[in-house]
Amino acid sequence: MYELKIGRSIGKVALGMKRCEVQQLFDDLTEDREIPFGCEQEIVSDSNSEFVISYNGDECVDFILCMVPDKLELQGESLKDYTVWSLYTRLKELDPDMETDSEGFISNLLGFGISTETCYDEEERAYDLIQSVQVAVKDYWK
Repeated sequence: MYELKIGRSIGKVALGMKRCEVQQLFDDLTEDREIPFGCEQEIVSDSNSEFVISYNGDECVDFILCMVPDKLELQGESLKDYTVWSLYTRLKELDPDMETDSEGFISNLLGFGISTETCYDEEERAYDLIQSVQVAVKDYWK
């Protein structure tokens, strides 16, 4: 299990951590470099089957994406115990300006976001599952 600290860290990976420190935590990281559409700066990230970790120009962590939300704990509770709605409601109290769309929600203030996946039960009723969790420096998404 990885401890999720909203706006700070996921497991041992923390915002502001140097890239060389992150690389010491994992032995299976793959580097990726790209210039996203509309950006002028190259984005450097390391990833494995559970994480994508991006760095700023000083090679410090500014974004952490965790693709295994079932392995996350928030204040001692498994994220499996949360529905998308219950997590949204809890965080909306901390950031009334949280942004939502059909793919999830983000909070620039809290440095936190989730993406969702729509699933269907046996009776074809739709429900959303947490697909990934993101922790980012304040105003990352602005």
